[in-house]
Amino acid sequence: MRKLFTLFTFVLAMLAQSSWAEDATWKFVWDTSRSSGGEGFYNISDHSLTTQVETLNGLQWTLESDSHATGYTATSGQYFGSTTYPISQGTLSTSYLKGKIKKVSLEMKKKTDGQVVNIGVSVGGTNYGEVSLTTEKAVYEYTPEADAAEGDIVISMAQPAEEKSIIYFFSMEIVYEGEGVVQPVIEKVSPQLSFAETAIEMYADDMTYNPITNPFNVSPIKYSSADNSIVVASSNNGTIYSMKPGTTTITATFEGNDQYLPETASYTVTVVEKPVIAAPEFDVKGGTFTAPVTVTITSEDPLCKAIWYSTTITNVDDLGWDEQTIIVPGTKAEVTLTESCTLLAVAVGDNNVGLPTMYEFVINIAQEPVANIGLPDEAYYSPTAFAFVPLNIPVTFRDASTGEPNFWSWEFEGTDIATSAEQNPTVVYSEQGTYEVRLGVSNSMGKSSCGVSGVRAGGSELIWNIAPTETADLAEVALGWYGSYAGTNWLGMGAFAERFNKPSATAKVDKVTAYFASTVSDADADISVSLCKADENGMPGEILATTSLKVSELSNAGDKVAEFSFDEAVEVVSDFFIVVSGFPEGYSDDVSLLCLRRGEGGNNTAYQYLLDEDENYNYLDTGKWYANSDDPLSIALSAHLIYDEEVSGISNVATVANEEIYTLDGMRVDAIGKSGVYIIRNGEKVRKIYVK
Repeated sequence: MRKLFTLFTFVLAMLAQSSWAEDATWKFVWDTSRSSGGEGFYNISDHSLTTQVETLNGLQWTLESDSHATGYTATSGQYFGSTTYPISQGTLSTSYLKGKIKKVSLEMKKKTDGQVVNIGVSVGGTNYGEVSLTTEKAVYEYTPEADAAEGDIVISMAQPAEEKSIIYFFSMEIVYEGEGVVQPVIEKVSPQLSFAETAIEMYADDMTYNPITNPFNVSPIKYSSADNSIVVASSNNGTIYSMKPGTTTITATFEGNDQYLPETASYTVTVVEKPVIAAPEFDVKGGTFTAPVTVTITSEDPLCKAIWYSTTITNVDDLGWDEQTIIVPGTKAEVTLTESCTLLAVAVGDNNVGLPTMYEFVINIAQEPVANIGLPDEAYYSPTAFAFVPLNIPVTFRDASTGEPNFWSWEFEGTDIATSAEQNPTVVYSEQGTYEVRLGVSNSMGKSSCGVSGVRAGGSELIWNIAPTETADLAEVALGWYGSYAGTNWLGMGAFAERFNKPSATAKVDKVTAYFASTVSDADADISVSLCKADENGMPGEILATTSLKVSELSNAGDKVAEFSFDEAVEVVSDFFIVVSGFPEGYSDDVSLLCLRRGEGGNNTAYQYLLDEDENYNYLDTGKWYANSDDPLSIALSAHLIYDEEVSGISNVATVANEEIYTLDGMRVDAIGKSGVYIIRNGEKVRKIYVK
């Protein structure tokens, strides 16, 4: 019985040993690129990288060679070296497969014939063999001559000849007995955090930053203050804000990670009261001047490091934040004032803005005037005349002169008055024609005169929103790669519009003249022009008339001026728009209208219809009109306006109690009499009328 028991125990022991000693296999195949989620060695551009560490199927491998070039191709797997940077000597090794290595199988080849490529394998210093590769892909098996060894697995690559080849690996397989794959044990080290200063001093109600030294760029680092009533620290970036005098400690804390130990660094902050820097002195303390005045600003405070001043800022808290603040290092600054302003200045030290000094300066510099005639509100500019005005309607000419004249002398042709000394006189034209207007202005510094000979009264005329002095600046408004404004574009602007004010008398429009910058197109598209009323939001609304021309007809329009005629004249009784649409959008298309850009603050009369987009950014048929207020301009579009003189003017005017009636020369009368212009005042309300 004892023998049977002993035999049974031996068999169990052998079975257990056999179960523990089963062979295991680790395998990796290069069949997927890194960009598609595969594993492998990949480096092309970094020439200094001759040691690369990668994990393949859970097992960490280290490549060391005299070439940086590694990568993957779908047909040849993992490659080591390149034609320009081949491998002469290299190893691919791992220390993290524990157990007895019984066999190593490598599927490999070389790129071209004529080179010697030797690939060897050793385990724990025991040689498992060496082979020379061919250009045919093959599996090579490496085994020990005696017992299986344990230790580092090293695959050596050697090309002893002068000519060298690219080496391709397709797969690796290792048969072993033992524990198997283990993960590298990383010994954590100190991140070596420290601050540039171990103790700093700052003023109350201030902010600063003490840089931290972080040689290994560990993160996140959190900052804290031991006493937030003295100093508050931004937890993310370490900026500190002082609250009141006192001393506290600022601490930076790193909680550690897989590579670095937890660590803290700290410094002390002492907050002291901020000394008050005295207000600077002005040698000229404001006033009224008839010539430019130079002001010297000085500070005698020993804390002063610079003078800050501004002629546009009136709140000292706003100084120093933008280009409106002039900063002059030192304790003295000079500024020459040529315009009326408020001059504000402070003396500034280290993180310390002093008390302000501020004075008002009124600069009245007399200068010779320059005469200029402004467009009446009742008139339109015209491509062929200075202005187009209606008959029998009061028209007020505006003085647009510079230099502050105080005397005006107007001369008119074809109006109810021949001369006027008013700054902005009102006149009435009663007969069709083209007339001259002259203006003379003067002041104590001199005089100036000017005239225009193209005031077109009554009848019909082309009108637009561009002054005669602006026509030389008409040009295409290019939008870079995206085409042109008021033309072919790829920004979803489906139509463009030019706005016109309501005519001051009954009028009609029968055609539109368009001035093109370019008419280049492979497509013979229809360019549509419509006359639209302004809607309740001041945008293009109801279409009153529409017409179109082919692009080929625009190209044949002489100097790119095209006339679009409506079927019949359409009455306009409110603000109205000329709308242009249908610009072709092909790759080689370039059809665009001339425009006048005025820049920031200028008058804008242009609008664009911006198409809506779906969730994939495709343009829809719907959209919305927008004024082009970000880039004020006018589009070179002219409406042919026809005044209906038969209904201009009034023949009977009823007045009410408390109204005062004056003639145009200022004489008060009891009642409206013969034809002419009258001014009716009722309290603060004033109106002008013309009686036929």
